Amino acid sequence: MNALQHITIVLVRPQQPGNIGVAARAIANYGIGRLAMVCPAGFDPERARWMAPKAHHIIDHAHYCRTVSEAVADSAQVIATTARPRTQEWTVRYPGEAAQFVASNPVRTAILFGPEDNGLSNDDLALAESILTFPTTHISSMNLGQAVTATCAALRMAHTSKPAI
Repeated sequence: MNALQHITIVLVRPQQPGNIGVAARAIANYGIGRLAMVCPAGFDPERARWMAPKAHHIIDHAHYCRTVSEAVADSAQVIATTARPRTQEWTVRYPGEAAQFVASNPVRTAILFGPEDNGLSNDDLALAESILTFPTTHISSMNLGQAVTATCAALRMAHTSKPAI
């Protein structure tokens, strides 16, 4: 069994099939457990597969959910990604730190990524114990597919004990 099989990447209300495909390709490339999607708007599996060479199986076996609660129901820990400052107190980690945390605590883990237009809502974040944020400049918005790819790469590097990004 792959050491990263306990991790589920959860795309919450993704809007672009291309981003779903890029996320699926990252999950396959870095050996992450599975993909779950919460209410993917206008999901077109063929367009997603076009962006996911050698990762069609990730899309074909994705777990489709109606709510974020359903997507994280079997997870012992939930980490949410966000760039916006929030009023509630969470432990905030950068990709390398979050990956080391997940690697050192290999329980079922869900990592939430929000919709492309405005990210995760406060209700979505309420299910998370910690926040993953990227050390960006004043332009803090990242493309969904890129954020998933960077996170998966950090997870793989933490697992293989290589320096994390």
